[in-house]
Amino acid sequence: MSNRSGKSNCNSFEIPRSQETMDSLKQTTEILLCLSPVEVDSLKEGINFFRNKSTGKDYILYKNKKHLKACKNLCKHQGGLFIKDIEDLDGRVWS
Repeated sequence: MSNRSGKSNCNSFEIPRSQETMDSLKQTTEILLCLSPVEVDSLKEGINFFRNKSTGKDYILYKNKKHLKACKNLCKHQGGLFIKDIEDLDGRVWS
């Protein structure tokens, strides 16, 4: 995650992309998700589910104090989304 205060007031999650041309390799960076400081502050500690409103893509964000990690919310096995477990809905675990 990077905070690019020169470009905008957001915390962005970026991924490097390599592109091969006829005689060279060009690398660019694609911003996948950009969160405002208010959005970052509203995340709870631990796992959060987040949808990028501009692209409609879903992400899982992990917040640990002031550090964030993100991954695409996509199950490679069946192509669906991970969802919050039914046991976690009210904070109790049923056995």
